Amino acid sequence: MTGTWYLLNTASKCSYLINHGTKVEPTVMTLTRSNQTLSVSTKTRHNHQCWEILQVYHLTPTPGQLTLKGARPELNTEIVIGETDYESYAIMYYQKQGKITTKLYGRSVDNLSEPMLTKFEQLAEKQNLGLAYLFPFPTYSHCGAVDQDHVIS
Repeated sequence: MTGTWYLLNTASKCSYLINHGTKVEPTVMTLTRSNQTLSVSTKTRHNHQCWEILQVYHLTPTPGQLTLKGARPELNTEIVIGETDYESYAIMYYQKQGKITTKLYGRSVDNLSEPMLTKFEQLAEKQNLGLAYLFPFPTYSHCGAVDQDHVIS
């Protein structure tokens, strides 16, 4: 799972996405493994400025399951790598406080096939996230380097 992944689509009942889903920005995630963690760098835009968010996902004893630790255990985000071929796509589930968000990532912005999108939509539907809760992300104009004043860790 290490390397660069482009966020292609999200299925969520997140109030921010419901209210601003047509204004989502291109987002790219880079994963680097070290010991029992994955270092995560997520780059996206906010108010026309590129930002980088640094996080640490902790590996769990169960393969394909990770935890993003919150300030308190009840604020942890549980992450499951639901399906991937490691080469072109990954479908990940994020659960926090009982709410689930499903994300479709690709190694490239050019490889989103119709069958893959259909599979993602079907898996989202199983989480009661139908078409009204799907938010495609732009596949152009991703952030490159980010200055230190715009890094959140």
